[in-house]
Amino acid sequence: MFAINLNPLLPLRSAADEGAEQLTQILFGELFYIIEKAERWVCIRNVADNYEGWVDKKMITTIDQLEFTHLLQAPLSFVSEPLTQARIDGENIYLPMGSFIRDYDRSTESFKMADKVFSISLSSVAAAPTEKSVTGLMHIARRLLNAPYQWGGKSILGIDCSGLTQVAYRMEGVNIPRDARQQIQHGLAIHSLSDAKTGDLIFFATADEKVKHVGIYVEPLKVLHASGYVHIDDLDENGNILSKITSYKHYQLAGIRRYISKI
Repeated sequence: MFAINLNPLLPLRSAADEGAEQLTQILFGELFYIIEKAERWVCIRNVADNYEGWVDKKMITTIDQLEFTHLLQAPLSFVSEPLTQARIDGENIYLPMGSFIRDYDRSTESFKMADKVFSISLSSVAAAPTEKSVTGLMHIARRLLNAPYQWGGKSILGIDCSGLTQVAYRMEGVNIPRDARQQIQHGLAIHSLSDAKTGDLIFFATADEKVKHVGIYVEPLKVLHASGYVHIDDLDENGNILSKITSYKHYQLAGIRRYISKI
């Protein structure tokens, strides 16, 4: 079965229970497969990153394969404002940055998904870029500054470290995995901090060498990351995070990956 999220945010949980851990959030307009059912819950696999988990089935909109294929192939745009107002059936809906807008009509400032017509200002919509650049990436990432930290979050209202990097890169046209431990397995490996460039992903591990944290490198020797809230911290020459709000002594530099080379 096929479905789409038409809520601003959809919690994806580790089990079929309201109190289960929030693994991530599905953004508005994301498509997914239903792979298992359990009473009022369904287990889904997200199309964008293959992440699996449980969602409350009353929060999803099922669609047929024809509609699914049409939406999957339709031109893709994103909500470009941290939080913006759209309209449906004469009512407001507030969409976070990175929400998927499919087949947007610029002349009418509207789009249709699952037989529902939404309207949203052209000024709040950005088409998926044809050319990826570090400048574009950093413009997006900086718009999320001061968003509070939330485990599994992916919006200006609450976001975690790898949610920040995934949303920023996705809006710049680069699909990367959801979790830091997955993100470090892709991209071009940069073997020295001295060779790192703005826009690279910089990863940190605990003493057991498990990757637990990620941020976006900012030259010279700074990192933009979500910890407490999204902000920029200094790094020392060994890649240790120098922060005024907490201690990162339990972290060590684990690796650097480059996904975008063009400035």
